[in-house]
Amino acid sequence: MKKNNNYDLAIIKKYYGENFSRLCRELFPSILEYEGMLSSILLSKFAPSRFLYDDVLKIKSNFRDYIMSIANIQQSRQPSTLSAVELMDHAGYILYPECKDEGDIYAFKYLYRPDEEICTFDGGRLKTCRVWFAVKKNAEQLNRDDFIKPTRQDEYGTSVISIQFTKGKFNYISIKNRYNHSVKNPDSTFSNNLDNIIPGLTDAFERDFGLNIHIAPNVELELLNYVKADDDRLYKANYLSYLNNPIIYGCANNIIIDNQEVIKYDKGQYLVIENYVLDLSQKTIFAYKDREDEFTKSIGQIKSIKIDIDENGNKKVVLIPLDKDSQAVILTVSQDGKLLGYQNHNVEIIGDKFLENNQNLQYIDMPKLKKVGKFFLQNNRGLEKIDMPALESVGQNFCSSNDQIKEVRLPNLKTVNSNFLFSAKKLKSVGFPMLEEIGNAFLASAQELMNINLPKAKIIGDFFLMNNQDLAKIKFRSLRKIGNSFLSRNSILNQVILPSLQDVGNDFLSANERLTTLDLPALQSAGNDFLGENIRIESLYLPSLVRVGDNFLRFSKDLAECYFPKLKTVGNDFMSRGSGIEIFNAPNLLKVGSEFLSHCQKIEHFFAPNIKEYGKYMLLFNDKYKYRYNDILSKS
Repeated sequence: MKKNNNYDLAIIKKYYGENFSRLCRELFPSILEYEGMLSSILLSKFAPSRFLYDDVLKIKSNFRDYIMSIANIQQSRQPSTLSAVELMDHAGYILYPECKDEGDIYAFKYLYRPDEEICTFDGGRLKTCRVWFAVKKNAEQLNRDDFIKPTRQDEYGTSVISIQFTKGKFNYISIKNRYNHSVKNPDSTFSNNLDNIIPGLTDAFERDFGLNIHIAPNVELELLNYVKADDDRLYKANYLSYLNNPIIYGCANNIIIDNQEVIKYDKGQYLVIENYVLDLSQKTIFAYKDREDEFTKSIGQIKSIKIDIDENGNKKVVLIPLDKDSQAVILTVSQDGKLLGYQNHNVEIIGDKFLENNQNLQYIDMPKLKKVGKFFLQNNRGLEKIDMPALESVGQNFCSSNDQIKEVRLPNLKTVNSNFLFSAKKLKSVGFPMLEEIGNAFLASAQELMNINLPKAKIIGDFFLMNNQDLAKIKFRSLRKIGNSFLSRNSILNQVILPSLQDVGNDFLSANERLTTLDLPALQSAGNDFLGENIRIESLYLPSLVRVGDNFLRFSKDLAECYFPKLKTVGNDFMSRGSGIEIFNAPNLLKVGSEFLSHCQKIEHFFAPNIKEYGKYMLLFNDKYKYRYNDILSKS
């Protein structure tokens, strides 16, 4: 039934809040012409939530298209051969040219009473809409005071109208009344149907001004962090279990969705915190389905529970332990059920998967924690600071997905497993004074790290700081062994001092273009692509080097002198494009691969008298020495 009232807006305000109701008034004036339609659509597609407004605001255009496509309001329209200006003239209006700037809009302000000016005069409307004004030829002769009981469609209200269309693929219309908020649904004058002004006007506007005043067909809604349940409604999710099959979602308003089934917990007895359920009467906390995990174990038995609201509207949940010697555990929970903070001064050891799927934790306070297992806060993206003064050992994937971390203080950390802070892109400086053993992918994406201190580090795994772009110098005095891709693809590193290093894997400092000084006096073994693609190395000190893999310093250009007193075996392409080499001395070299020094034309002094095994093309382009080693070349 078509009516002109605020029934829908009252329903929408009740279930989704006042801000959302105002937004709907702005976006859907045409739908609001039909009593019950908009509120029914919203309640059928979205679970009641005061959080919907903020989330929809980010995708307002897509949300509008989605709702309009569901409403699918069919408005009557007729074809016309006359222009929009001509048709409006027949209807008694002067249709003014489209407003191109704020001055064009402001020019019509004098036609409105100060208490009834439309918000279009506030500025910014042309960023999202195309705007026209149409004025009845007798508009200035009409006296507002003559209309004691104004209605939207009376002569005064319709004497000055602003016809506005949203920009985009579909152009949704709003015809704004001269009365503005003095009447109901003032943004739906003539029911937002141009043909209600005069038949054929919709067709003329489309043709004359390149508009598409059709309802968007089959529009899909892209709403981040919402999940559809088996009741066909979208719920705001604050937690996603990546490992459960089927997937479990924790949602706002004390709801968990399991295999699309909506599980509602009574707010009087329970508090749902992501995938955890705090039973207020039984004084227990359990993980949904799992019942117990490392998080609930860390809390232990609860004697009493107290919940307060902080200045941000978050819940401060104080859990008093049954153990009288233990301190209170404090949880900070957002209005929509996210776990934002965790304080526990009791626990020293935590096993695997502690808050593994939590993405929202913003602070954690665990000063006694010494050891954690695998996947500790693996998917968290909320922490900006980690301060755990007692922590000594961590398992793999410690905060591995966090790309917001800015400060780390772990003064007693001794060993870390793989993927430690893998995604820490914002970290600028770190120091681990006690750290000795480091697993793979340690700070692998710390692109902005400018300073790192590892005075006791002895072993480093693969992919250490492999994407860093801001580290200019490293000096690790105790480091003995390094895995693959150590600091590969660093674009500004120019000085490396590793006095104790003995063994490195493949791609050591590969794709590093600025390194000029390399001090590795204890290095004995290197894998493939040692300093691959480096062309600027000027000084090389490797007195202990015994064996290297393929492509060792293949493109060296500025290195003139090479002395390898202990080198015995090298792989293929050993310094093969080292165009600057003039002196090469390797008295104990026994075995070389293909293209050994093959393009080094400047070598004037070559001393490697003990070579017994060789590949093809040794010293191929050096005119001075290729003849002296003619027996080698002829055999190869």
